[in-house]
Amino acid sequence: MYFRREGFYRFLLGKVEGDIGMKVSSKGKYAIRFLLDLAVNDTGEYISLKLISSRQELSEKYLEQTSSLLSKAGLVKSTRGSNGGYKLAKKPENYTIGTILRLTERTLVEEYEGRENKNMDYTNETVVDQMLQLISEKVVLLLEELTLQDLVDMYQKTVFDDYVI
Repeated sequence: MYFRREGFYRFLLGKVEGDIGMKVSSKGKYAIRFLLDLAVNDTGEYISLKLISSRQELSEKYLEQTSSLLSKAGLVKSTRGSNGGYKLAKKPENYTIGTILRLTERTLVEEYEGRENKNMDYTNETVVDQMLQLISEKVVLLLEELTLQDLVDMYQKTVFDDYVI
């Protein structure tokens, strides 16, 4: 089974029109899609980069860079040769999205610095500053709780909900 469901990716990566969400680089999205493909299609065998590239309709050259980064970080195992390819180094529930994105992003969320002059009166602006800081902290916590297995479950639910006989 393979996947390339545009609606699923828009949901997963915050591309819903009018949505306020975090910005994830192409490298981060590729890393998540690469690992998700390995998890969804896991048979215990190595999966070739060419096959993943084809299924995901992603540049094989760019996936090589992504897979190298993930391999060096110990998130995937790789082997060379005619039966070479990649597979997950651990079970999907042992990968957090925060861990994956930390490899590819400068920061998980934009750091909100708030007011420059901390001696100013407590105003609506400082309350908004505190709210934005709280949102940033909650996003980081969510990314540390959300696992690759959660994404596999979301994907399977999306596929099975769309299945019609």
